[in-house]
Amino acid sequence: MSGSELRERTCVVTGADSVMGRAIAVGLASAGATVYEADPNGAEDVEGLVQVLRARNGGLDFLVHSAGTGSEYAAEDRAAYQLTQALLPGLCATGGQVVLVSSMVALTATTALTALWNSLRGPVNPHGVRVVSVYVPAGLQQPEDAASVVVGALT
Repeated sequence: MSGSELRERTCVVTGADSVMGRAIAVGLASAGATVYEADPNGAEDVEGLVQVLRARNGGLDFLVHSAGTGSEYAAEDRAAYQLTQALLPGLCATGGQVVLVSSMVALTATTALTALWNSLRGPVNPHGVRVVSVYVPAGLQQPEDAASVVVGALT
């Protein structure tokens, strides 16, 4: 997707405090999107972000989860799912897209979260919301390469 296609599009990126998440947020912003970084730790954080988005924009085009996944990150998994649920009205309004980013190395650790996303696909498809899993190949060593994979996955 080119910069002109992402211009005036709104994205929320989780995990932007990590090297990979930061690269994804920067890549999306460089491609022209307005990017909000989110790392919710509970319902109050989720509601705060929802209020900010409603006040500033109203809709949401992309929600990119690049936060840690797997059993050791169960709290992050739940927060990511709660955030997705809270942002669904904005995503449905725009026919947006949810992107789950994981590395191939951590593929087995993502089973729980992938199951959650799979359960989400059915209810949101009638609203035009796509749920996409992006697995970053282990050979991509640079975070910017992973960001390029994510930007390329967006429609």
